[in-house]
Amino acid sequence: MTYEYFHSKDEAAQIARAALPLANKYSLPANPIIYAVFYEHLSGQNPELSEALGDKLGDSTLLSNENIRDLFHSFISQSDEHAVEVMRIALGSLVENTHSSLDKMDGETSNYQDYLSEATNMLEKGLNTDPKALLHSLLEQTEHMQSATKLLQEELDVARQEIQDLRNEFKRVRHESLVDPLTNAKNRRAFDIALDEICKSSVENDWPVCLLLLDIDHFKNINDSYGHGAGDAVLKWIAKVINDTVRGSDIVARYGGEEFTVILPKTDLNGAMSAAENIRQRISEQRLRTSTKQIGRITCSIGVSLYNVNEGYEALITSADSAMYRAKQAGRDKVCCAGTH
Repeated sequence: MTYEYFHSKDEAAQIARAALPLANKYSLPANPIIYAVFYEHLSGQNPELSEALGDKLGDSTLLSNENIRDLFHSFISQSDEHAVEVMRIALGSLVENTHSSLDKMDGETSNYQDYLSEATNMLEKGLNTDPKALLHSLLEQTEHMQSATKLLQEELDVARQEIQDLRNEFKRVRHESLVDPLTNAKNRRAFDIALDEICKSSVENDWPVCLLLLDIDHFKNINDSYGHGAGDAVLKWIAKVINDTVRGSDIVARYGGEEFTVILPKTDLNGAMSAAENIRQRISEQRLRTSTKQIGRITCSIGVSLYNVNEGYEALITSADSAMYRAKQAGRDKVCCAGTH
């Protein structure tokens, strides 16, 4: 379900400023999903979510990442764009408020300048005026101007800090929404965005794009034999090996489960096959040991495909997946290229 938001920008900013401390209070990371749940709760326009969350607020043991995620999926939507949009609104409101303060100060300055010009004109022309009264009025206007300047400075200092805090939080949340928390590789969403952009660029610039799809061999056996902690260690290690092997311009992502992808811009099939073989060898030739367990040799199967502008990037993924499946069928610990047998 998708919600429409009817708060003014000022109201949105106030809610946004309260949502972050609330997440911190319960030692929860302000990732997009948790941030969205607390924003929704504080906004008061999702009473069903607030009721469900209220039951958990009384017992901190119930406030886990997983429970908050369940609330998000149940009462908000499947998209973490919600939280990012909320932050955009809040940041926009703070910037707008700052502009308003500056406009107000501009008016104060203009009035003060008009008053000084008028007083100067009266004195220069020798108009009948009481010097003491004029001086008293001038002091009052100057004090008023000083107070307005001080107030503006205070407002600007607060706004500057709030804007910086929101910018930092926005960058962090945006980063978290595109990164797999376990391996620190890009996640599936980031992969989809990157692949679409790179394929479009390849059409515009007429350069090739290849995709590697890697699956860890017998990963279930690792979890069953050594536990999920060891499985997580393997996933993190594989991600590091891939990142250390590919170029800086290549995009490494955890595609899901024990599958990883690598997008290779400006790379033909020969170059992609060479990159895939380097990854396979580096993984295969090492023996992995965690802090407590000797896991031994890990292998992977890799499928390689070349982007065809006439088929779209979905076909690129399908072709790499088929090639990877053939590598499994051929005995695993192999690299296979789409379109070859």
